[in-house]
Amino acid sequence: TLLEYNIYKKIRPSECLNQAWNKEGKEKNAPNILAMISRFNEVSNWVATQIIQVKNNKFRPKVIQFFIEVAEKCYQMNNLNAMLEIISGLNQSSVNRLKETWAAVGSKQIQNFETLNALVSNKFNYKVLREHISHLSPPGVPYLG
Repeated sequence: TLLEYNIYKKIRPSECLNQAWNKEGKEKNAPNILAMISRFNEVSNWVATQIIQVKNNKFRPKVIQFFIEVAEKCYQMNNLNAMLEIISGLNQSSVNRLKETWAAVGSKQIQNFETLNALVSNKFNYKVLREHISHLSPPGVPYLG
C-alpha cells in the first residue's frame, strides 16, 4: 500500500487530462499514471506467477487463499488499486483454469473472492466500483482504470 500510495501521490492533475497517458509524449505528460499502470501489470502478473510456480497441488490452494486474504486487507485499507491488481492476477487464464486447485480453496475465501470480483466488475463501466468509491472516506488509493 505504501508503494502504491507513493506513486499515486505524485500524479499531477494535468496527467489526467485528455487521456495524456495514451497519447504521443505520454512519458513526459503522464509519467506517474504510466508508473501506476506499470505497477498494476507487474503485481497482477506476479500474483499469477506465484500461484503457477507452486508445484505442490496441496499447497497451491493455500497460496490462492493467501492472495484472496491480502486482497481483502487491501479493500479494508481502501487500496482499491492493489485489491484489483490481486483480483486481476487471480483471474488470469493461467490461474483461472486450475479447476482442481480452485475446488480445494475454502468456501469462505471463494465467497470473498466472488464478492470482490463483483465489486470490480466492468459491467456498466464499473458502476458498482464507482458507487463504492463515492462513499469511501480518505485515505485511500483508487483504481485508476
